[in-house]
Amino acid sequence: MASHRMRVTAVAVLFAAGVRQFLADGEASESCHLQLHGKGELKSAKPVGGLTLGEETETSGDEEMESDLVPNRQTAWFRECVPAFSDEGYGLKAPSLNLENHSSYELYLKPSGLCQSFLFCAYQGCTPPKKRKACAALQEDQIRELVDAPEKVTAHLRKCPPDNLPFSVVKAETVADIIEAVEFAKHTGRSISIKVSGLNYAGSSLFYGSVNINMANYQKYSKSNIIECGTLPEPIPTSLTNQKAVCDLAAARGKKAVVRVGGGENWNEVYSAVYWYQLPTQTTRRYLVVGGSAGTISAAGGWLQGGGLSGTTGMRIFGIGVDQVLEIEMVLSNGKHVRFMPSTWTNHSNVTGKIYPQTLTVSGECNQNPVADESKWHWEPCDDLGLPVTFKDLWFAVRGGGGGTYGIVTSVYYQLHEQVSQQLLLDYYFVYTLPAVLSSCTQEACHDLVRSLWLNFVRDYFHPKEEFPWKDDSKFCGTPILNLDIFLGGGTIYCHGETAIFTFVGVWQSFVAGYQEALKAVGLSEEDV
Repeated sequence: MASHRMRVTAVAVLFAAGVRQFLADGEASESCHLQLHGKGELKSAKPVGGLTLGEETETSGDEEMESDLVPNRQTAWFRECVPAFSDEGYGLKAPSLNLENHSSYELYLKPSGLCQSFLFCAYQGCTPPKKRKACAALQEDQIRELVDAPEKVTAHLRKCPPDNLPFSVVKAETVADIIEAVEFAKHTGRSISIKVSGLNYAGSSLFYGSVNINMANYQKYSKSNIIECGTLPEPIPTSLTNQKAVCDLAAARGKKAVVRVGGGENWNEVYSAVYWYQLPTQTTRRYLVVGGSAGTISAAGGWLQGGGLSGTTGMRIFGIGVDQVLEIEMVLSNGKHVRFMPSTWTNHSNVTGKIYPQTLTVSGECNQNPVADESKWHWEPCDDLGLPVTFKDLWFAVRGGGGGTYGIVTSVYYQLHEQVSQQLLLDYYFVYTLPAVLSSCTQEACHDLVRSLWLNFVRDYFHPKEEFPWKDDSKFCGTPILNLDIFLGGGTIYCHGETAIFTFVGVWQSFVAGYQEALKAVGLSEEDV
């Protein structure tokens, strides 16, 4: 693809979580692999799949939008994103528009890059606009969880086309692509949104009128970038000085291995890389990585930048996602490509109740040659980021400050843990198979008592007092979703280690035994109890 040079002037760019940065004059001159959907002056880019998004068509809010009148990006959304939800009857089969028989992979890998896991997030605020009369029927559908026949809902969608689609979509494959996209946004005065898999519940993966940087095709690192720190050569060659620094921090945390994860990877890719590492030459899995509960969740995007809840992979043992990060690499809002990590830290063994060292200082480097070919990158220490922030500011802000808020994360290093065995309780199996929960509890007093039993168990098992004998095993069990009303069902509890699952079941049985007489008094039989 031909190289493209573009001179830009200072404009305000609004990143996905709403933080404004005023950008200085800049220049982008590297050859890129941009795939740009939409209007603009990025002449090196080509639309994908024949789609050209971004053309505007003026229509009345009350006018029925036939397919040939819908703007091109809305046409692409109807063609690629709606069918999966329509096939499932919209809300009839999948309450709140969650897909049951279609994978999110089918959506976020569509050529347009517009599809998300929640249909209504194509509208601003994930809600059809209230000010448009043509959207009234769709608003009613949403309130009633889409109980209309699918063909009626589709008709309502066509009358109320989405209003949260971007001006253009950039399918970034390299850092050079990202930098050029940022420069393009500055040149055209547009905001930037960032999307990996589109699982943002607030609809922030896309913004109306923005330049959307789609990371799904970005470089994947995890499969070939698991490093066992003890295998690094001595003396350390210059090409491995960064990996050595990452390993030093891992060692201070008591960890022996790390993995580099690309900004566009999902957790299925990372879990697979870690799971198959050194298999089948070894008969057991070597390492565990703390991550998200669904395979399509981005491993270094909004999940991490939102904190990184990880109830299925041991967060109560090892901490949440932000606790796993050793180094962050990203493109800032002014187009600078940087990487940064803690450079000094405390000895955590001297701090009561801490499992990891406390960061004292953070240092970083700037890439002086951010071209598409990573082997030609040239990193040098730097302090002036050209923005009113420091590396220490970024270290604390990116790890939990909100997805896409401070720039575009291109890769992170995560620490790996020694593998512990995992067993899981599917749908609270030992709880929900009780006849009392499923059918036999018919009196209101019985419902109240069983709910009380479950709530007391959850409280005391997952938040045990110091004197409870299961307090150590408790932290080895976790869940991404926990219904506090036992009659609602759903959810999965994961237990790690050799004894935690038996402790969990034993404590539950002891709670049931303590309620035995009371349960009989509200109508349950000996067999039910």
